[in-house]
Amino acid sequence: IIENISSKGIRKTDIICLLMDNSLETLQVLFSALVMGIVIVPIDIERGREDQDAILKSINPKLIITNISDILKYKENDKNKEQLLDILRKINPKEDFLITFTSGSTGLPKGVVHSFENLFMSALDFNSKFNFNQKNIFLHNFSMSYMAGILNLFILPLISSSKIILTDKYNFSQSLNFWQIPIKFHVNTFWFTPTMIGLLLKFDRSNEGEKYCSKNKILGCVGT
Repeated sequence: IIENISSKGIRKTDIICLLMDNSLETLQVLFSALVMGIVIVPIDIERGREDQDAILKSINPKLIITNISDILKYKENDKNKEQLLDILRKINPKEDFLITFTSGSTGLPKGVVHSFENLFMSALDFNSKFNFNQKNIFLHNFSMSYMAGILNLFILPLISSSKIILTDKYNFSQSLNFWQIPIKFHVNTFWFTPTMIGLLLKFDRSNEGEKYCSKNKILGCVGT
């Protein structure tokens, strides 16, 4: 991924924009941006065109990524691993890393700039209260274009040595069979919004979730 982004002429401190669904590739691009020292701006693909255009105009990115299927051609070898280790050692955690935009519900979307240091320290502080570890299996069903999907369900599990089960962004239809994936992959750690809980209480008619939670140690965090 790093080689492919570099081939586009992207260099340190440049800004790239990410317009993609939740996917492993999206997380890989976020990590690649970190090690390359470039600033990444994820934008929700479900935002209105007017909002998207306004954000793009305000940041003027060097590159917009909407489809990176060609990264699957990347082959890892020992040389690649050595190069990655060299890059990791050179990361400056205080530099700008991520710009996330607010929902725009009270006006035009506003960009919030984050360094990796403040994201890392925030995750570390939260983990000090809950002691997440390799036994935790997180369900990632928040949008990767917003802070909760990046900090709460990517960086937090990453620094905690936890597992991540990646799914599509939560939507109404998932309320009807929400527990299918958590049961299949033994998920024990969730992030909920009040809206998600309300939908589950109203539309989840099976007792599979109730049985699963009663037999397993489940942690549900509610926020955003």
